[in-house]
Amino acid sequence: MVRGFYEISNSLMHEICNSFEIDNDFNRLRETYYDIDYYVLYSILYSTRKYRKEIYDDLCQLKINDNKLLIISDTHYGSIYENIDYTYNIFNYCIANGIHVILHGGDIIESNVKPRVGFNDVVKQAEYFVNKFPFDKSITTYALLGNHDYSAINIRRKTIDILSSRNDINVLGLKKSFINWKGSIISIEHKIDNYRLLLPVGAENISFRGNSHFYHIHDKNGRKNEEIYIPALCDDNVPLLSSRKYLIKNKLVPKPGFLTAEIIDHNIEIVNYSINKGNIKKEKEYIKKLNI
Repeated sequence: MVRGFYEISNSLMHEICNSFEIDNDFNRLRETYYDIDYYVLYSILYSTRKYRKEIYDDLCQLKINDNKLLIISDTHYGSIYENIDYTYNIFNYCIANGIHVILHGGDIIESNVKPRVGFNDVVKQAEYFVNKFPFDKSITTYALLGNHDYSAINIRRKTIDILSSRNDINVLGLKKSFINWKGSIISIEHKIDNYRLLLPVGAENISFRGNSHFYHIHDKNGRKNEEIYIPALCDDNVPLLSSRKYLIKNKLVPKPGFLTAEIIDHNIEIVNYSINKGNIKKEKEYIKKLNI
C-alpha cells in the first residue's frame, strides 16, 4: 500500500466515492481498494466534505487497551549507525516492566536516502530487520512507515511484504496513524515529503512524532494535539538541518533512547529514557490531562 494521495486521479477519487455511497461501509471500501494506504483512502473521502460524519468512527486504525506503551523511532536497520543492542535493551525493559505493546514511529530501515548505508539492497535490509528485530511472545510491535521506508518500498514494492511478514510486527501504513488508546485518540506520525494526507486537524490528544531524532515537546498550553518528538533508537545523533537551530537555542544534546506512555486516571504520563552502553537512564517526564 504505497499509493500517495497525490497519485490519485480525479476519476479514481470519483470512483471511490461512488463505491462508498453504495453501503457507506469503509471496511468494505478498504477491501476493494486494498492497494491504497488506509489514510489515503480516508483522506479521499474526508477531502470531499460529504462523508466526514460517516467515516469519523473509522479514523482509528488500531485499538489498544494496555495502560502502558513503549515508543521508539528511527531504528534505521541497514545503516552504518544502526544499534541492534538498543532494541534488545528495550525488549528487556518491556519484559521487566510488564509492557506488551511497542509503537515504532518510522524509518524502520535505512533504504538509500542518505549516503550512510551499510548495504544497498532494500529487500535485504527488510529481511535483515525481520531476522534481527527481537522477539518475545508477550510483545507486539506496531510500526509506522517513515520516509526511508517509503523510499525503499518505491524502489522494491516487495519490501513492504517482508516488513509485514512477522505476526508480532504489524505495519500501520505510511506517514500517520490514529490509535484509539483506552478511549482516547492519539496518533503516531513521521514526515514524508510529497505524501499528502488530508485528515482531521486536532482529532488526537497527543501526536507522537518520529523523524527528528531527538526528544522534545511542542506543548500547546493544555490544548489538544501536543506533539511529542521521539528520540532515535540508533547512534545517528546528527539531527535534521532544520532542527539544529532549535537544539542550539534550547541547549539540547540529542541522546538515543525511547519513551514510555502510561494512562493514570485521566492523565497521560510520558517519560523520556536515554540509552548509553546498555544503561537506561530516566531523563524527563511530561504529564498531560486527557480528554477521554
